[in-house]
Amino acid sequence: TNPPQVAAAIQNRMFHNGYFHSRVTYDTILSGHRKARYQYLITLLQPYRFESIGFPKATNDLTSKINSIQAGSILKKGDIYTLDAVKKERTRIDQDLKEKGYIYFNPEFISVKADTVTGDHQVRAEVTVKQETPPESRKPYTIRKVFIHDDHVLENTLADTLQFGNYYLISQHKALRFDALQQGIFLKPGEQYANSNYMHTIRYMNALPIIRNANIKFSPYEKTDSLDATLYL
Repeated sequence: TNPPQVAAAIQNRMFHNGYFHSRVTYDTILSGHRKARYQYLITLLQPYRFESIGFPKATNDLTSKINSIQAGSILKKGDIYTLDAVKKERTRIDQDLKEKGYIYFNPEFISVKADTVTGDHQVRAEVTVKQETPPESRKPYTIRKVFIHDDHVLENTLADTLQFGNYYLISQHKALRFDALQQGIFLKPGEQYANSNYMHTIRYMNALPIIRNANIKFSPYEKTDSLDATLYL
């Protein structure tokens, strides 16, 4: 066993649960022949609570959308600060953005800075978008075209391409009809990407008995805010 490491782990766990200035010490107690035990002493001080939670000002589309969902924040005034709550808040924001076209956003791009208020055991939390967030993650995308490969194992052989508006059925043996597939394609050309539409499409296709597996690949179209979706069946 490693008492310094254990004590540091305990203190780290308490820090991430709002006990910022608590202390952990340990002592070695001999008991009998060649035997010892460690005794840890944890001094808990008053935990820190959220005094306020600030969201970014609506200066662009991304910050506007983040600002608009602050009412549903997991971080509440008066609650004890916990790292787990901060992580859940970042995930919540990411999931909401992915429903609004931000396919390349990531929870890691959200920063929740917590500054302590002197003497009050309170923290002011500030939700911001990290400066290093890449440009493609800062904008929403719209579905441009949808391509459907009815058998991607054989896609290197000759195939016919049948066009239905902005849908393209790339077929080897014409085994699948477009009208039978279209009702299960929730990714619509001209509409913003939404993660739920992606998941609904995958589930629908994988539920069809004739399809063994379904995958979707998204490709940005040149330097635009558009995506081409390709279904591999």
